[in-house]
Amino acid sequence: MSLRIATIAAAIVLLASQTVAESYPGDPSYEAGGYSVKLMKMERSGEDLSDYSFTYVLRSKKSGEQKTLVIRDETSSIESIRLGEGSSLVFFGEVGRSAHDVNIFDVATGKLRDSFLCYGCQMSPSGKYLLFKHWYPRFAERFLTSDVLLIYDLSSTPAANRIGGSVETDAVGHPVFPQDAVGHPVFPQKNVAAKSVHSLAAENDTDLDSISGAGFVWGKNDSSVLFVNIRESGLWLVTVDLSKGISAVQLKETKIDFRTVVKDGDANNVVGVSPIEIQVNDGSVTIRLAPTSRLKASEINVVP
Repeated sequence: MSLRIATIAAAIVLLASQTVAESYPGDPSYEAGGYSVKLMKMERSGEDLSDYSFTYVLRSKKSGEQKTLVIRDETSSIESIRLGEGSSLVFFGEVGRSAHDVNIFDVATGKLRDSFLCYGCQMSPSGKYLLFKHWYPRFAERFLTSDVLLIYDLSSTPAANRIGGSVETDAVGHPVFPQDAVGHPVFPQKNVAAKSVHSLAAENDTDLDSISGAGFVWGKNDSSVLFVNIRESGLWLVTVDLSKGISAVQLKETKIDFRTVVKDGDANNVVGVSPIEIQVNDGSVTIRLAPTSRLKASEINVVP
């Protein structure tokens, strides 16, 4: 009997450890730039199965000083932790396995500097910028799901990372794509309520922006970022020039002619043409495509 109880107990422990591992992907610790970050505890913070709070200890390797960091919001798991410019320690969390909940702490004070919801957030190679797609509610109207790409400067203040300079707004980041969104705050619910002309796409617009899963390619010193945008009207190679700063971004869009890679030669039908990787060459860009029955080649070369 005792053996059976012990076996059941061991199985419960194993199941619990597997559940934790599945619910909290990635290493809950991080070391960089003279600092170490370790997860001390996770505990329930609400009734929902995804409601947790996370307590981390930030330690300076030089002085040995420790600070306690607590994340208690919509975050259901921590994907990764990165040290960026401006003494920024960025926690990339997941919300319901779809959206990102980003928390930015100041390593000098241990205080939470900023936080926001978004999709597909990533840090630039130098650690200066965060690049992300705007957040919209899960059951938002279709026109509100048209992608808007925003950028956050980790070397600047939270107020400077909001158009208008007020930390009271939820419109976090500076839009860099599409062109119509540049220079305007983007937050679906509030913009639509105000009937703003800058509320992403128009309600009757069916040709929405959808940034492909091929990812982003950064230029030297984070001076530019390259990606593929998919619309019903075709595929576009987009270059965002950041060399003059995020307040003076310049966009260049090159329509991609994919007639040579589809068997039917129809460049007005994007179905089955799904970019999965971008490679920058000397003077051209190679875009790899997910193989489908409609394709006769898996790569397209584009001259931006």
